[in-house]
Amino acid sequence: MQVPAAYRTPIDTSKTYLFETWFIATAAQTNRAFASIRFYDVNGVLLTGADAPNPGAGWPGTNASAGNFYFPAVGAVTPTTWTRTALTVGPNGVAQFPAKAAYFTAGAYLNYGSVAPIVESQWGGFRVTEMARGELIVDGAVTANSIAAGAVTAGKIAANAVTANEIAANAITT
Repeated sequence: MQVPAAYRTPIDTSKTYLFETWFIATAAQTNRAFASIRFYDVNGVLLTGADAPNPGAGWPGTNASAGNFYFPAVGAVTPTTWTRTALTVGPNGVAQFPAKAAYFTAGAYLNYGSVAPIVESQWGGFRVTEMARGELIVDGAVTANSIAAGAVTAGKIAANAVTANEIAANAITT
């Protein structure tokens, strides 16, 4: 299957990207919504089968015969509040690109499962951002041991950023 070049987005598989999407269900239900990513080679041919490993490395879900890579997980019920789902893809990411990937397209499955009651699911968009080194830091990875002595000074802290609420009781002594 070939998709016109105008609908494919080029990628550099030596870089790491942040894939983000947002979903909401208008009422509680058991159906699911998730993004579907398809990868194409340099000639624009959809990667399937052996070229789209199943399961794909680090992807929450894949269907190799169709060439689909899914996130969030296919079995996750769509929440009733806008929910952002993100996945890092590339050499420093959670998920990896298929070896021959040169382009991708993005789509979404809404109300997947078709189990009553079927309610409206909405897709709030899709964004792909090339990650800079600072974005690759995992929450909680930077601790006091990681910061050089004297690196954080009063001149580098925003005014009123540290108040009594941020300081634990008896944390400051003389």
